[in-house]
Amino acid sequence: MPQAQLALFIFAWFLTVPLLHADEGKHGNETPLYGKVVRAQITPPGTPGDKILKEGKFPTFHPLITHFPIVLIIAAMPFYAWGAARRRIVFRRSGMILAAFGFLGALLAGYVFHPHTEGLSPAAQEALWNHNFYASMTLYVTAIAIGIGVLTCMQRFQGLSLQATASIFLLLSVLTVSITGHYGATLVHIYGVGPKGDFLSKEHIGIHIPIFDITLR
Repeated sequence: MPQAQLALFIFAWFLTVPLLHADEGKHGNETPLYGKVVRAQITPPGTPGDKILKEGKFPTFHPLITHFPIVLIIAAMPFYAWGAARRRIVFRRSGMILAAFGFLGALLAGYVFHPHTEGLSPAAQEALWNHNFYASMTLYVTAIAIGIGVLTCMQRFQGLSLQATASIFLLLSVLTVSITGHYGATLVHIYGVGPKGDFLSKEHIGIHIPIFDITLR
């Protein structure tokens, strides 16, 4: 089962990458997957948010969108794994549909509706870097899982080794999206990024599309 062995190797590699790079970017202004990170400067709590709060506009839909990939990606794994274990293609297809919508939600939350911050403390900046890092990892491993899983939903590719590979990557995506959510909750509930608009940049109210470098208002 060479595919399963390769999947296990890649799975182990993906697990070690975050541990090896978790300390990178904490004190610099670059991240390997998300580009530049603004250097942290301590700003009195509420200062950026007060400007936004007076206008009655929350600067991003990120809190609304971000829960969809968390739920859908986590739900996709047991659906697909059950279909693989019981040889039920309908469950595998259901898992792939959930994973596909979860990937779309992650893409929207990470790029289209990604909030822009300002005035973060060094500790909050560190949490933001980790949040962005694991969000990127989620996109990559979920895309791989979908690519392999879709093949196993076709009659021509019914091998158990491919199904095991897709299941492993789905499990990995569950881990990365969970860690991403943990750091997101840390930013909100520990460092106060977001409530009342605090530490969110006013200039990015609306839908930001990095591909076209424009902001729709």
